[in-house]
Amino acid sequence: MNKAILSKREQILEAGVSLLMQYGYHGTGHKRILDEVQIPKGSFYGYFKSKEDFIAEAITYYTEGFLSDLRRFLDSRSDNGFTALKKFYKSLISTKSNNDFNKGCLHGDMMGEVATVSEKFRDNLSRAVESYVTLLESGLKSGQEHGELRNDLSARAMADMLFDSWQGALLRSKLTRSVTPLEECYAHLFEDYFLV
Repeated sequence: MNKAILSKREQILEAGVSLLMQYGYHGTGHKRILDEVQIPKGSFYGYFKSKEDFIAEAITYYTEGFLSDLRRFLDSRSDNGFTALKKFYKSLISTKSNNDFNKGCLHGDMMGEVATVSEKFRDNLSRAVESYVTLLESGLKSGQEHGELRNDLSARAMADMLFDSWQGALLRSKLTRSVTPLEECYAHLFEDYFLV
């Protein structure tokens, strides 16, 4: 995102999301965020009441951007939902192959680190995951309606499997510093398991 057009609050959230994806909840303190966006400590509390409020808003901010990207693929008039999902996940693999593997998915990273720390975090993550899986379900349902995907599993069951498998592949990708786990997850689900 172009930082010149972001409000200061959005700049803090943007930097915070990036740092959280790289260093996690416990490794991302106020100072690291403030140094990144070059604002004094007191200013942080003018935008957020606490670190907990900031993290909860960062989860929402990340989710809105991520889901907007996914919707853009799903709204393509030239593709059915399944084809759109394949293109979306290929783009995620491509993006991952161009970065340093320190960053995963904020949803997965935060689920592992803070879901039990705060009810607010858990609620925000639960809503984020539900919104994500619902969009995946719509794309997979479209694939079923076009006769491309198996019908012995519900689109929801496949969407849950896709979410869970992808999160595991992202973690392995960080560990191996390779896109191979993502490519294998993609091939296993999109080119085999989900198909008729």
